[in-house]
Amino acid sequence: MDDYVFGGKHPLSTTTLTNRKNRYFNKCGIKPITIHQFRHSHVSLLINEYIKTGQTDTTKFFLMMSNRMGHTIQVMQETYMHLFPEVQNEIVSLLNGLA
Repeated sequence: MDDYVFGGKHPLSTTTLTNRKNRYFNKCGIKPITIHQFRHSHVSLLINEYIKTGQTDTTKFFLMMSNRMGHTIQVMQETYMHLFPEVQNEIVSLLNGLA
């Protein structure tokens, strides 16, 4: 699993990657997004799929994704924790229990 997502054994240049990305977005008739936005979409998609499988272990998820994305766990949590609605529901339940 040492291959690059785009390019196989060798990475594509930034220019080649951007040109191909934009060409495929245009072929689909949708507005191209930046590589940075593409990364955010990738993580958001994986969070959605993780939740759909019934997983609730955010620590495990952020550990896996921080390694994949090259970020610290803290950066991943600060950026994406709001996409885990169950965590918010648990906090609301705790607050409701105070009454």
